[in-house]
Amino acid sequence: MRSFDNGFAFVVGIANYPSVRELSATVLKDAADISALLTDAARCGYPSGQVRYLLDDQASADNIRAGLGWLAEVAGIDDTAICHYSDDNVPAIFTQTVPGMFTQDVPRLFSQSVPV
Repeated sequence: MRSFDNGFAFVVGIANYPSVRELSATVLKDAADISALLTDAARCGYPSGQVRYLLDDQASADNIRAGLGWLAEVAGIDDTAICHYSDDNVPAIFTQTVPGMFTQDVPRLFSQSVPV
């Protein structure tokens, strides 16, 4: 398969929060598996430098914002951009861990996307 040069992805997996019960290790495996699938030349063919992922402690609020900013910056109008968040408690935990994420960063990212 040829490389999918127009594909970009930002993947986050958090299973071990400092003040919340530990989540299943499947959360981290899911994020790693998505990243591996996207960069697999026989499947999706995304260049490895165009798929970034953060796991657990790496996924600080600043790093997540930076990752979303990177995705918004590098993905153009003719590109495919994927943002995958792996966590079994997204609504409650994500907004507590990354305050303002949905109201500030995600709309900015989607404002640069093409309506479907």
